[in-house]
Amino acid sequence: MSADTIELDQVVVRYRSGWQLGPVSATFPVGVSALVGPNGSGKTTMLAVLTGIKRPRAGTLRRDGQPVRRRREGSGYRAHIGYVPQECTWSPSWPVEDFLAFCARMYRVPSTQVRHRCQGVMSDLNVGQFAHQPIGTLSGGQKRRVFLAAALVHDPEVLILDEPTVGLDPGERISFRRHVVEQAASRVVVLSTHLMDDVALSADQVYLVDGGTLPGAAPCPN
Repeated sequence: MSADTIELDQVVVRYRSGWQLGPVSATFPVGVSALVGPNGSGKTTMLAVLTGIKRPRAGTLRRDGQPVRRRREGSGYRAHIGYVPQECTWSPSWPVEDFLAFCARMYRVPSTQVRHRCQGVMSDLNVGQFAHQPIGTLSGGQKRRVFLAAALVHDPEVLILDEPTVGLDPGERISFRRHVVEQAASRVVVLSTHLMDDVALSADQVYLVDGGTLPGAAPCPN
């Protein structure tokens, strides 16, 4: 059963430097939600909480209204998350198909389904034509599609993207945004960005993140 909403409820994250995120509250339904703000505003920290990587000092992460608190709950929650960080570093000599198979096994896709799942995401994201090429030989846009395929290979309920189009040329950005919108038809997608074109052309709702605070959400104007 897919997740209909992911929610942050009065979440606080504190760092030793004294910088603090929150308290922030936000609800992310099926579709594309964008976190918009300058570097250092707290977007990546919010994504870290949403992925289950970082546990908040206070407040609650919820999935369909149910809190994700204990370690076992967090482990089960993370199994349903696909995450593409801003900086993806893998061996440049790794062939695309082998990389996707590794990710499928890491996400505990049954061995009998690994090949099928890899072929499916490669077809969906138009990366099959370079399945046997090393990752290091691909263009920026091709690499981004491969990393998106890796995040989707286990068919997650929630897809988290950190600055997904940074460094792409205009054509690659348009293509990548189209793929993201297609994925949002059936799952929660949360992306962070400081590029307003990404927001205008792909987001259903927008949260402005400013200095660790979250003033509110607004529907994206079309």
